Amino acid sequence: MEAYRVLIHRFFLCCLLIFMSLSCYSQERLSKKVLSSNGVPLDDVNVYAPSRQVGVFTDKDGEFDMMVFSALQPTDTLRFSCVGYMQRFLTYGQLLQMKDVTLKEDTVSLREVVVTGEQEKEIFLPVRVLSSLPQGLFAFGTVLVDNCIYVQGGDESFSVAGSTFVDRTNGNFASKQHFSWKAYSKKLWVYDIQKDCWSPCLQAFSPRAYHTLLLHGRNLLAVGGKRLSTSKKIEWLRSDIDIYDLKRDTLIVDEVNPHMAADAASFVYGNQLIIMGGSVKEADSGYRTYSADIHVQDLRTGYWYEVGKMPRAMECKGVIWKRKIYLFGGFDGVARREVQSFDLATGKWRHEGELPEPMGRPAVVVVGDEAYVYEAGKMLVYDFLSGQIRSYAMRQKLKRCELLTDGRRLYLIGGGYPKSGHLIASSSLYAVDLRAFERTVYE
Repeated sequence: MEAYRVLIHRFFLCCLLIFMSLSCYSQERLSKKVLSSNGVPLDDVNVYAPSRQVGVFTDKDGEFDMMVFSALQPTDTLRFSCVGYMQRFLTYGQLLQMKDVTLKEDTVSLREVVVTGEQEKEIFLPVRVLSSLPQGLFAFGTVLVDNCIYVQGGDESFSVAGSTFVDRTNGNFASKQHFSWKAYSKKLWVYDIQKDCWSPCLQAFSPRAYHTLLLHGRNLLAVGGKRLSTSKKIEWLRSDIDIYDLKRDTLIVDEVNPHMAADAASFVYGNQLIIMGGSVKEADSGYRTYSADIHVQDLRTGYWYEVGKMPRAMECKGVIWKRKIYLFGGFDGVARREVQSFDLATGKWRHEGELPEPMGRPAVVVVGDEAYVYEAGKMLVYDFLSGQIRSYAMRQKLKRCELLTDGRRLYLIGGGYPKSGHLIASSSLYAVDLRAFERTVYE
């Protein structure tokens, strides 16, 4: 009997040792590593399987989790892409047989460099091309929440400079006879950063463009802008706010927004919605009327207040840093260069400096103590503490695009390319690694 117990004990001990060995082996094979041609681990490499729309980025040690691709078939293809390196395609079966994945440097993308001291630097900020928007858009609203980019509304059409709309009465707009467009979008597109893919939200938003998309708690707020009439010959300023609950996937409409304007600056600060500036009319001669009004809504009670005026009536774009709103450039018939701040505690305006060149409606985002300001191939980095500005060149000459960040990268979304007085809508999505600024020349 004692011998039987010993035998059973040894059997279970052997099973346990075999299980532990298999577990250790499995854990060892749960990850793969991506290296450069000289053996250096590459972080921030996008590994993506188009057939299943799943993907992952490598960590600081160049490793990525293989469990993400556990549902793949051996013949499914994976794409490895990284700024400065050539893309590589492998089947899942090939990847399973490899210890590491090696990427070769892209000598074409690294060709335009200058030597500064003992270090070569890029002339243009390097970008990574990500999956394109399903449609070309400019003048849309966008936010980044939980590794997803949300793009709502926008202009799907051509934009002819100086002839987009004509004054009617009480803020109504109409297109000129020679100007043709499709529509303003009512869709909400969602981009998954990890999977590098877009998907539509099934909720039907109000069609709008030249507006702002903001985040308040778990709600997305589509604020301001314009809509087209059924005939698409008249434009109306929007007087409502779409409120989309991300958690419940529900959409409601707040019918009251006293600040009816296109291209106004809008912000959420605590439980306050702040809207300022924008354009409200345009005469047949092309002369526009701009607003200097500032409205604030208490998002808890729904009450609106008019709290003063801007120093200049204009279309504007800005960000909040600490307790101040910063406006960069602006447009009041001509593109402006001023950097202005509005103290949310005192209600006072201050002139903070000048941009190197005029910018009418730049894309702006805050990272730490710096603002990144982009328009038409120029990326400016504004230091809030010192007021100094660095200017970087980009090959992408987009206007009316948007700029977001996840703290590691900047995302340049949509916009349009000027051509013969028109703005050709772009569906592009680019990523700029924040570390790339260190290896790029600036003015």
